Amino acid sequence: MKKRVLGIVTAVLVLLTTVSMLFVMPVGAADAAMVTVGSVSGKVGDVVEVPVSIAGGSFLVNADMTVTFDPTKLALDDTYFADELGEEGDTCCYQVNTSLFNSRWMYLGNERAAGEFVFSAATGSNTGLEAGGVMFTLAFKILSEESDGAVVSFAAGPFCGNDGAGEIGADGYPMDYDLAYTAVNGTVTVAEETTTTTTTKPQPVGLLGDMNADGQLNMYDAILLFGGANGARELTAEQKALADYNCDGVINMMDPLLLFRQVSGY
Repeated sequence: MKKRVLGIVTAVLVLLTTVSMLFVMPVGAADAAMVTVGSVSGKVGDVVEVPVSIAGGSFLVNADMTVTFDPTKLALDDTYFADELGEEGDTCCYQVNTSLFNSRWMYLGNERAAGEFVFSAATGSNTGLEAGGVMFTLAFKILSEESDGAVVSFAAGPFCGNDGAGEIGADGYPMDYDLAYTAVNGTVTVAEETTTTTTTKPQPVGLLGDMNADGQLNMYDAILLFGGANGARELTAEQKALADYNCDGVINMMDPLLLFRQVSGY
């Protein structure tokens, strides 16, 4: 009988402990955020936009985020985005999504060291982000062919959350907790240069078919062209430039024939 009573008491204590933990543990504290660095493509010398997005991080209230890259392959371009103040001449290498980080947020981004960009954000609100999406976008210049496959990686710390319904601190506000996250790094691919070759046929200097260079076409030109086409006479370089009367790329008997018809009226 005593053992039975002891078992019931133990079960009740376990149940009460579990219920109390539900009230103390912040709701959503186990929810992990997914941070994704976009993968982009561009040619050498291009400036490409690399977005850094968050999903499932609706409880984020403050974070120090670091984006790292190889500075020998990529360079942050601090002339690409206009400054948010809109002042002429003020430019920067990143752009914040102000729809996500609204007026309740304070944020700052800067290139702390070569190959390292740091973005810090914090809100005075009791709850964190209201939605997911692109947090900020970085502008990178592709430096060389060696930039192909360059990795742009993400790390955060601290990465704090608050769902507004968790444990209440001494100040009367819900307490923050470390927000777990998973990062998906991005890559920059160098696109192949497409070269278009246009061949321009050299234009003859002078009147086409004017073999004696007297400025007019007559039977004498047709006779000279006939001799050059059948190999009976050697044409000069100037005459060869004017001898392709039908412009088919070769000098043959068709050229003097057409010229003869032209000057004779047949």
